[in-house]
Amino acid sequence: PAARTALLADVRRTAFGWLRDDRAGLLRPGFRDWARRAGETFGTTDTLRLVEHDALLLRAFGELADQPRAALWLCLAEGEPACAARVLNTSQDFAASMAESARSRLADAFLRLRAEHTADARCVHYGGMLGAIARGTHRETPADLEQHLETCAFCTHDIALLRTLTSGGTPELRPLLVDRLLVWGGPDYRAARAGARNGRPTPPERTSRTGPGVWAKAALRVRGARAGSGVLTGSGTGPVARPETPARPGMSHVAEHPPRAPPP
Repeated sequence: PAARTALLADVRRTAFGWLRDDRAGLLRPGFRDWARRAGETFGTTDTLRLVEHDALLLRAFGELADQPRAALWLCLAEGEPACAARVLNTSQDFAASMAESARSRLADAFLRLRAEHTADARCVHYGGMLGAIARGTHRETPADLEQHLETCAFCTHDIALLRTLTSGGTPELRPLLVDRLLVWGGPDYRAARAGARNGRPTPPERTSRTGPGVWAKAALRVRGARAGSGVLTGSGTGPVARPETPARPGMSHVAEHPPRAPPP
């Protein structure tokens, strides 16, 4: 379980590699469409690495140490504190405390990466204040920031993300973590995991053949033999980026989210 996000990343990267050979037909049509849009946005060379590089929350997650990262994913994204306690060889209370601490560090890392990858000086200037407001340590929104938020969809989006990341409840936090950190296929993965926790299969119209067993077995097959057939990757729901996701100033128009078709 501690390696689950790495295994899922292996599936995503291997599936992207299959697009270039005769195994492309084994992939879900939604994944192929998503990959095509990624190529249109980032170019056809090293496409997935550029997608992952622009996914700032994913990069921030990768900066966490192994144990806090496992605690954050298992406790808050998967909703499995007992599993986290076993993996970390500790109590559930301590695992939950470690997850909350990692959650705070994840927000800090996101804010730092945001500042490093934003060309608009105003957005950089307000970054720390956005974090303070999201955490509730700065209760009043200054008039100049209010005015900036009226015209900057980028900062408006990020303060909403930070509020969910720092103080959002499970119904809001889990989709944010799973969908952004898996880059693609998050909604189906969440549905499949919920079905597994409840001890019953997830309805096929929601997950098709994309349950957690398929993801994990595919990844292990990839690591062991770099071969195999019949692997279906992702979900049929298409990109997880929301249509209203704004452009990040100074970067490509797809920034911290998975690719979507460029505007006409």
